[in-house]
Amino acid sequence: MKKVTKVKQQIIWECKPGDEINEKTYEYFLGVLPPIYHSNGVFQVSEPFDHVNGYATYATYQETKAKKYIYHGNLTQKQARSIK
Repeated sequence: MKKVTKVKQQIIWECKPGDEINEKTYEYFLGVLPPIYHSNGVFQVSEPFDHVNGYATYATYQETKAKKYIYHGNLTQKQARSIK
C-alpha cells in the first residue's frame, strides 16, 4: 500500500495506476484543491496534470465500496466517469 511521504506530491511518482493507497493519502488529495470531478467515490484534483489530444488530464482517486483507496493515474474527465 502506498502512502504520502515527506513530499506530498511524491505520490504521483511512487504510484502506478491501479495501486492501492491509504485513506490518509486519499483524504489529503481530496482536500488539496476543490475537485473538478467528484461522484460515486471517484474524484479528480482540479489542477490539470497534462493535456492529451486537447483534453486535460487530472490525478484521479477512488474510494471503493469495500473501503479501499485506489490511485487511477492521470485521466480525462470522460475516463474518470467510466470508473466503476
